[in-house]
Amino acid sequence: MKKVNTLLVIGNGFDLAHGMKTSYRDILNAIMSDMAVANQDIDFTSDEEFKAYSYKFDVNMINKVFKVYNNRWQNNHFRKYEAYKVTQLNGDLVNAYQYARNYLITYGNWWFQHFMRVLANRERRMGDGWVDFEAEIHHVVANIENILLNKPCDIDLEIEFGGYANDLIAMREQFIPELKSDLNILNVIIEFYLNQAEVHGEDKKVKLIDSIENVKAIMSYNYTHTYQNVYDESFKNIYYLHGEVKEHNLVLGTDETLSNDLKNTLLECAYFKKIYQLIYYRLGNRFKHIFSMSDCDGSEWNAVIYGYSLTTADSYSLGWLFKKSNNDLFAGRIKHITIYYYNEKAYNEQLANLFQIIGQERVLEYISDGDIEFEKIPH
Repeated sequence: MKKVNTLLVIGNGFDLAHGMKTSYRDILNAIMSDMAVANQDIDFTSDEEFKAYSYKFDVNMINKVFKVYNNRWQNNHFRKYEAYKVTQLNGDLVNAYQYARNYLITYGNWWFQHFMRVLANRERRMGDGWVDFEAEIHHVVANIENILLNKPCDIDLEIEFGGYANDLIAMREQFIPELKSDLNILNVIIEFYLNQAEVHGEDKKVKLIDSIENVKAIMSYNYTHTYQNVYDESFKNIYYLHGEVKEHNLVLGTDETLSNDLKNTLLECAYFKKIYQLIYYRLGNRFKHIFSMSDCDGSEWNAVIYGYSLTTADSYSLGWLFKKSNNDLFAGRIKHITIYYYNEKAYNEQLANLFQIIGQERVLEYISDGDIEFEKIPH
């Protein structure tokens, strides 16, 4: 009798469980720390320098650096897009990063500034700053499209958009292209950061992951190679749904923000949406062939989901994973799906997202029948 194969589905919580500094806040802190080191005009104390280098969030240090750079960026704002060269972002990651870093330091980055504002505001209001890049991109894009459609815009974003909010021609011809170039710059910086040894944990195995039997395939929503680095360096049957480090194909965007009757006609912001990026980077839906890749013998599969929120922005792939085919198996092959959650808050979020992806009735049916099971991660 053949063993039941396991499909492991992982999100950023997988990296965090292995001690990796891959949260959005970690990324922003690292960029700000790098800027602090690069800037020679700010008089840091040794303690502040240490905090910068160690990627620890220090709101005073960050505000200090950000204020200096923000003033400079405002002066360079009108020259930045003319200086942008997309060809400099291709090829060797180190060279691409050097160009991206110098560009950001010289001309600023609208997305970085926006994310930092969100982070700092939440730190002041709640004492524990956090930011979700994808959610913020969704918020920004939806408001830009509202302006293009002559609909109301969030007042705070309207202020951030500046004069572009009242000039549709400039919005289309100047501001949106600038946001595209800034996202490209930020993508390269993120890719370089995630490739650094300092980001990685201690390569210590997580007991729960190590106990999963017969892992034959992995679907990763991360950009990193953590499973190979920690568990099996030779593991090949892994599909990176959002691209991977060193391949210059990181997907960083939002789900669809328009209604069905507009999404194929109002295309000014298509570049910021995941489906566009999946097509652009030629990633598409090739994950559906993961069962037919090498070393996947046996027709019976189970799936384990770990460290992933089931965000509805990824419904294009999750809809396939949780859909039962004519043979009454998920994705045509999977008999049982176990979803691990970190705490009650995460459980509520995963459950709500699953409701949106496949509907409450199916969730109730599948859980009642034992086909889907939620399990708390043991601490």
